[in-house]
Amino acid sequence: MIGLGTWAFELNTPVFKGTLHLTISDKNGNYDFKPELPGYNGPLEYEVLSVKEEGNTLSGELTTSFIPMKKPVKLAMTFAGDRCAAIAKVPLLGKVNVQGKRIGGGGR
Repeated sequence: MIGLGTWAFELNTPVFKGTLHLTISDKNGNYDFKPELPGYNGPLEYEVLSVKEEGNTLSGELTTSFIPMKKPVKLAMTFAGDRCAAIAKVPLLGKVNVQGKRIGGGGR
């Protein structure tokens, strides 16, 4: 499994501005994702629809309460040590590129 640990991403979009902490863990051989938005008190609803591991990249689709009509977001995260380059294709926003860094945990 790749990308295990807690990652910090600085987001600056019309939908959300702030830091996203994403914990990626191994749950009985499957990827488990837990997002947190420090300082955000609203609901954080999401559903991971698919996950695929290829080399040092995790890709997949998810829905979130931040996107109207729960249209799927396509996401690809490429890991290199304690750094992560993520590209999200977000309905109504288009392509969003963000850089992340590992702030906790470990793994490959």
